[in-house]
Amino acid sequence: MSFEHLPTLAEMRAKPLALPKSATPKTDHAKAVQRSASADRRALTAWANTVKKRDKWKDRYDGQRVIRIIGPHPRRAEAHHIVSRADQAVRYDVRNGLTLSLENHEKVERGLLRIVGTKFFTVNGRKYTDGTHTVIFQED
Repeated sequence: MSFEHLPTLAEMRAKPLALPKSATPKTDHAKAVQRSASADRRALTAWANTVKKRDKWKDRYDGQRVIRIIGPHPRRAEAHHIVSRADQAVRYDVRNGLTLSLENHEKVERGLLRIVGTKFFTVNGRKYTDGTHTVIFQED
């Protein structure tokens, strides 16, 4: 049996055991998704702040002041999308937003209060309620 074809210990130690991984397309995609999600969070935060300032930090349902607070509180300020934020055409459009307290926002989300528009705007041929104008809340 001959071992002459095998490398010596010194030759084996001279070679790296593994090559460093370069950025894979999968890693690049994950980073791009993370950057996009981060940009979306910033845009939604800016949208919410603009809606709350426009409404002078007052609940559009009851007219009472709302507060800036972290954590559950019935008067916590929340910006509500009139049409779901899943609709990309109006996701960041301040006309598609209203300021509500946490308490009233939950009523709207549970279907106990329904928002009825009085003025409308159109995007891509679709008609949307304009939150910059008066809206009517109907109890269901």
